[in-house]
Amino acid sequence: MKKFATMSGAELVALYTQIGVAQAEALDRFESGRFNRLFDQEMAIVNELRSRPGDQRTQLFALYEHPNLQVRLNAAQSTYMLNRARAHAVLEEIAETRWLPQAATAGFSLEGIAAGDSALLRDPWIPSSRKERLALHQAELNASKD
Repeated sequence: MKKFATMSGAELVALYTQIGVAQAEALDRFESGRFNRLFDQEMAIVNELRSRPGDQRTQLFALYEHPNLQVRLNAAQSTYMLNRARAHAVLEEIAETRWLPQAATAGFSLEGIAAGDSALLRDPWIPSSRKERLALHQAELNASKD
């Protein structure tokens, strides 16, 4: 597989879509380890798109209409601060389906947004490795204790 930095935006969006479909399958089969590995890849693609001139996550907007709920959920969460109104509407649409677990995740995202404490509102850079995410989480916990 090509390194993400050498892939075109269209190639990254296609791979992002494939990852979302595979995540849905992993969730349906209760394969959390597989889902987590796919999540790492998803975040690496999001970070690559974000790092490109003009923040190329805008290319994920087209996935708001994808038939797979996980792909739509991923796209709405990854682009929330770039297209708040439309991403919010996508999250609401997914929550209304009551199709688990995507509807629950969308609902939790909406609750966090309404409370003003969702990570989506901070549009954070998300480390692509699990080890980096755990270290960041620990640092946030330590900072909140101070």
